[in-house]
Amino acid sequence: MPIDDNKQVTGNFEISYGDFEELWGDRFDCKINNTNWYRSSRGNVQIGSDVYEEFYYSDDAYRFIFTFKGTNINAGTYTFTSENDVNAIRLEKFDPATNTYLMYNCEGEITFSNMQNLNNGANEVAYDATFHLTATNPENSQDIVEVTNGFMQNIFHLD
Repeated sequence: MPIDDNKQVTGNFEISYGDFEELWGDRFDCKINNTNWYRSSRGNVQIGSDVYEEFYYSDDAYRFIFTFKGTNINAGTYTFTSENDVNAIRLEKFDPATNTYLMYNCEGEITFSNMQNLNNGANEVAYDATFHLTATNPENSQDIVEVTNGFMQNIFHLD
């Protein structure tokens, strides 16, 4: 029988499987103005010799950018403003009129815990982080977004 032939099978099946551990990492969620927000996709880029940006998207107009220095993340709490260029989270909102994202002025706090160098030969760091921030539209100071209950869990490869 050729490999590309398809056969339909019907009936009842019993399939045994083992217990699966919960997949650790790759999580980013929060509340935006008291509404749950969940990451549906992400991307990352290295923007300096040891500076990285993670982009988190959902199915709405908002995206988050987490910028950090790979060798400079230690467990602890970091306060950030729009003036910080590392260890900070920024909020952007898509503007369909210009087809671009507008970066809001942000100030907030991020707390890293459970920092682990995985020592797996791939130079990977695993972390948990909680965060909150206030974001203000730079073009309309009445447009303020409150981000609360933020949680991030990730494994990141440092080049």
